Amino acid sequence: MKHLGRLKLGIVLGALAICCAGCMSQPVTPAHPPLGWTFSGVGYPTSINFHNTRMKGASGQASTTCILGFAFGDCSVATAAENGGIATVSHVDSDYLSVLGLYSKYTTIVYGE
Repeated sequence: MKHLGRLKLGIVLGALAICCAGCMSQPVTPAHPPLGWTFSGVGYPTSINFHNTRMKGASGQASTTCILGFAFGDCSVATAAENGGIATVSHVDSDYLSVLGLYSKYTTIVYGE
């Protein structure tokens, strides 16, 4: 009987780990900021080619949120540009927020005209 209880606990913990894996994963970008396991709140460049990049002009944002392994939203560059009324993107930044791997939010920020 003790083995059955341990098996159930193992299944529950394994399922929880799989469900939360999406929130705990680090964003994949050319610039890799340091991220913590308990709390991360970082902003960083997604673009790595800064030659002739103008920092003035319009900006737009788009976000994806993950809560307990369930992610929703659209953080694409196209959606961020549409939200900011931008036709030509010149530079892309990102913001990443994560709390204990249970909640995370990834935001794409585009700049352009």
